[in-house]
Amino acid sequence: MRLRGLFFSLMMTLASFSLEAGENPCSEEGESRVKSLMQWDEAMSWVVPFSSRTFSLIVGKRPVIFKEKSSVLDQFVLLHGYFSCHKPLVGIVTEEISDLKPIQDVLNALVKEEDQAWVEFATEELMSKAVAYRNLKKGTKIFLPNVDQQKLSLIEYEVDEVLDLWQGMPAFGLIPSKEEMSPILLFRGTDFSFASKSSWASILSDFDLSGAGLTTFRGSEKKIQTWLEKASFKGKKTKVMGFSLGGILAMYTAIFQPEQTELCIAFNAPGISKAIFSIWESLSSPPSIHLYATQGDLISRFGKIVPFAQEISDKSPMGPIEAHTKIMAQKSPIFLFQIDVEKENKARFRASL
Repeated sequence: MRLRGLFFSLMMTLASFSLEAGENPCSEEGESRVKSLMQWDEAMSWVVPFSSRTFSLIVGKRPVIFKEKSSVLDQFVLLHGYFSCHKPLVGIVTEEISDLKPIQDVLNALVKEEDQAWVEFATEELMSKAVAYRNLKKGTKIFLPNVDQQKLSLIEYEVDEVLDLWQGMPAFGLIPSKEEMSPILLFRGTDFSFASKSSWASILSDFDLSGAGLTTFRGSEKKIQTWLEKASFKGKKTKVMGFSLGGILAMYTAIFQPEQTELCIAFNAPGISKAIFSIWESLSSPPSIHLYATQGDLISRFGKIVPFAQEISDKSPMGPIEAHTKIMAQKSPIFLFQIDVEKENKARFRASL
């Protein structure tokens, strides 16, 4: 029960700071928000020490190291990161479709970088933590960096459908303009605005006693399956991705719809329950799931994880709120250490769920 209380405390703290700051770069309201946010993060760091929020790593396994640095991404995080005193766009829902432009500007800049693996990582993180929180409509277009004929180029994707998972909780089905590229099903994480039915639905989904988001997924599985089948009519399976609650919804999709799923990307998602873990173990051809968990994140320490999992670290301790919401691609260098899944699943937080 204590662990569920910690989970609840972090979720409610995130909720306290979900509203937009003022329009000026550092308005009094924005400065007050950031100051309070940092105080809460410091307090939670005292309650849940950093040492209890690190992951069991495979000893001797060399990390993947990304050293790329983007001034455009730096500026985006400064103005629009979760800790921004201007206009947060990471992990916070806004209604203006124009809020997609700052993210598109970053994606346009990423395609000019040399490290293709880092660009792929940064794109997936921005999609999961920022694009998923925009007011995307059917027909909305976004250009994403992709490796095309061994070089990076921007590929147009169009929102083919907005799936209503439950009470307006959205998942966005995106179709690429090039047939050889994979469709994308993008799940939104928790919406703490408290301003809509979908917001309350996502919060209730977080605290689902059968497993975070599981009832929501089960109730919408037929819709998800129908769209996946439509998207794969030319033989290309779909990439599913998300952050936090969106990440575990993507994982459920991969586990229960493996025939239609090419790859699952989840950032700082809570783990799955023992019952779902048993289902995953029983699969003859388990889906490809890639979990990114930031060092210091608390949410991703609950429940069980499945391979392949990596801890993202810049070797500086962060509080649980910053670790959960930070755009890690903006840091340089960052290290991706492979998590020892078997050992990690025996850890105290995970063994209790």
